[in-house]
Amino acid sequence: MTVAAIVGGVLIAPIALPLATFSLYGWEMNRNYKKQQEAELAALIQADQTDSIIGVDENNNGIRDSVEAFMKDKYLDYRTTNALLNRYIRSYQKSIDIKSVPEAERKQIYYDIAMVEECGTSAVEAIEKKYKDNLDDHRRLYTDPILFEYISDQTDINAGFYYVDYFIKNKEQIFLNTEKRKNAKMESDRLVGDQYKVKFFDKGTSLEEKGSKCFAFARGSEYTELAQEDEINSLIGLDDNKNGIRDSVEQYLNKNMTNWNAKYLAESFVWAYHRSMDIKNVPEAERQQVYYGLAMITQCFEPLLEWQKQNAIRNYDLHYKPQDRGAYQIVQGGLLSLKDHEYVGILQDNAERLFLNTPKRKMVKLASDQFALNRYKPVIPLNDRMNQEEKVKVCMAYSEDRGDKGKPGMK
Repeated sequence: MTVAAIVGGVLIAPIALPLATFSLYGWEMNRNYKKQQEAELAALIQADQTDSIIGVDENNNGIRDSVEAFMKDKYLDYRTTNALLNRYIRSYQKSIDIKSVPEAERKQIYYDIAMVEECGTSAVEAIEKKYKDNLDDHRRLYTDPILFEYISDQTDINAGFYYVDYFIKNKEQIFLNTEKRKNAKMESDRLVGDQYKVKFFDKGTSLEEKGSKCFAFARGSEYTELAQEDEINSLIGLDDNKNGIRDSVEQYLNKNMTNWNAKYLAESFVWAYHRSMDIKNVPEAERQQVYYGLAMITQCFEPLLEWQKQNAIRNYDLHYKPQDRGAYQIVQGGLLSLKDHEYVGILQDNAERLFLNTPKRKMVKLASDQFALNRYKPVIPLNDRMNQEEKVKVCMAYSEDRGDKGKPGMK
């Protein structure tokens, strides 16, 4: 008999076993795994019982060093859940001593904690259900970027979400592992009460709807993680090549975006957003163009995303042939383009968190927005009278333009 085991939400390779020994083997394997879990949790609890409320964090990245070492030991390779887990841990650790957190940042901390805890493993459960429901529908499997990603990275996705759930369930044991930390958390909880209480889903929310929202939140955490990489005193951040795009963001886009048009839109948005943060230092003749670029990318996102979805379906209908590697690459290319365009939208949704990640940046952007209010109203060539095809034509021309209009790095 050949079986595939699922351990802690992680799919293990098929194992050939005689039927008579299967139940005994499965029981022993499960028992050993539970013992391993208990030992790991005990080690985490004992690892840092210093007098610090948060714990030892020598690299000052907001995550207790012992917890960070534990996660690195697990070799979690799926960047989306890595980022989501880091976001949750940072937020929970800050909630232990909320008095030390600026008032303006507290709401976001409790929002992040509530969102991750309500989601739990819902995102991966929704994907698994969608995958099983469409297992015989190759067209759906190869035209849905999330399903395609799940097929490609099933083990990593499952492992990642398993550890998100692991930390949610064991947070008090891990992070409140001294009397000082327990008392600090109780004091923080009394201080905030229900002030930041929020609920995202009700009983009527479908698993697919919940999973879709949770997965988008998880993907957005990648940009939250990026924000941790550049919190220096500079207004824009490190930009060694002086092209107007923060180096950490540029490296992320270069590494993760394969579609040039989507990458160009993302770079154009970053470049324009950076300039809008301190608009008074942009030459007067160029200010209108900054806001034109921001508005165009924002308004073009939905038409271009829909076009990419239809393009993925067309690629499948025209080229999909089982066992044909060339055809598979064409279909995969369409899906990767769609996924890249989705990340442009996620970048826009997380712009404030990513770019206004220091008090100085927030303050200067607020002053710039007040200065620019009603001063710069660029004319956008999109309107409600245009049909989808007309909008796509305009937006495609903009996304393919490598001239001076909204060009990244233009000085």
